[in-house]
Amino acid sequence: DNEVPKIVVQGPPCSGKHSVCAVVASHLRVVHIIPRNLIEVDDTEAGAEARALCKAGKTLSAKLWASLIVTRLSRSDCQQKGWVLEGHPQTRIEGLELQAAGVLPKHFVLLDAGNVVLRERAVGKRVDPRTGDIYHITFHPPQDDEVSSRLVADPASSEENICDRLKIFRRDIDAVRSCYSSISRRIDADQPQQDVIAQVMEFLCVRARTIAPHTPRVLLIGPTGSGKSSQAVLLSEKYNLINVSCDQLLRQAVTSQTRTGISMKPYLEKKIAVPDELVLEVLKERLGQLDTTTRGWVLHGFPNSSSQADSLDKAGFVANRVIFLDVPDDSILDRLTNRRIDPVTGERYHLVDKPARTPEVRMRLETHPEDELDAVKKRLGKQRLHLADLSDFYGDRCQHINGNLGPDRVLELLESNIILPLPKQLVQSDD
Repeated sequence: DNEVPKIVVQGPPCSGKHSVCAVVASHLRVVHIIPRNLIEVDDTEAGAEARALCKAGKTLSAKLWASLIVTRLSRSDCQQKGWVLEGHPQTRIEGLELQAAGVLPKHFVLLDAGNVVLRERAVGKRVDPRTGDIYHITFHPPQDDEVSSRLVADPASSEENICDRLKIFRRDIDAVRSCYSSISRRIDADQPQQDVIAQVMEFLCVRARTIAPHTPRVLLIGPTGSGKSSQAVLLSEKYNLINVSCDQLLRQAVTSQTRTGISMKPYLEKKIAVPDELVLEVLKERLGQLDTTTRGWVLHGFPNSSSQADSLDKAGFVANRVIFLDVPDDSILDRLTNRRIDPVTGERYHLVDKPARTPEVRMRLETHPEDELDAVKKRLGKQRLHLADLSDFYGDRCQHINGNLGPDRVLELLESNIILPLPKQLVQSDD
């Protein structure tokens, strides 16, 4: 059900995430998901692997966490009632893995307070060893004397431990929040709990609105590095469109182990092109859902050939905006070969346009193999041939814009094509 609540509540240690999630779950009658509790109850291979890693004192990978969470969210109670996910993702990589697996929340709540306040709260934090419930001797004491008698100090809330956890949280939270920039709100946790809850509930009642003048069905086409993904994000945020990344959908189908995903897995593992009929099956399922048909969509990563474009049209998904981002090869080479990734946070950088801010980060940056010069040139050579065919296929239905400008200027050009009247041959087929 596309209307059920899908909420992530994140925040530093002692910010009140658990209490807020419990209240939200009670008020909205949704399922409260605590990732650490999934390890013991998950009966899949992923659960067994997670338990073995915990027993060995090792950290779970982002992909393994995503598998545990997806398994839980796929159950009928979450599908019918909705869910609130507590304290996850903790890194940008974990956030991207969840998105790739199809976990797309509607609201991201960040509870935050100053480090001094959080350290003071940690002193009074207590845990019920029988139920795992969390209390505070000052701010959230138990009402039952029997519960009070068995409370113990939280070993994870020692002063040294809290300082270390806060440092890690501050390092990663901006990158995490960037994954949910269009649906997030920061709420000051340094106020009475009732006020925090009131602000959280007010935010959760907000529905996204669109300012698009019609139902856009936008197709972005261009070579690798032309900015399709970045512009798709900007358009989806401003006009409340569904951002449909073909590559992300394929990974999601494989991770979710759908019938089509299982068929595609061998191709992706061997880095072989997935057959068009399988790709189209995944796209048809996503583009046919209620949110895409009512809000509109921006598709990128498909089609990559005239035959694929023809198949997409015949499947009934005719774009009413086909826009080519034209960028010369030398600019593409500069954009891609200067890209770097931080293996710790997953944050992406560019040596010229977005350099790392600290020497520590700069020292650990890595280059993805696909961004090596020879690899980029090889991809570009193949793509140029297909781009010419696609331009011929769409003919008067498409517009070409200069993608070799700043992101804001490119967005303005895209918007002008969305706001202008539809091409005459598409007027009758539009909503």
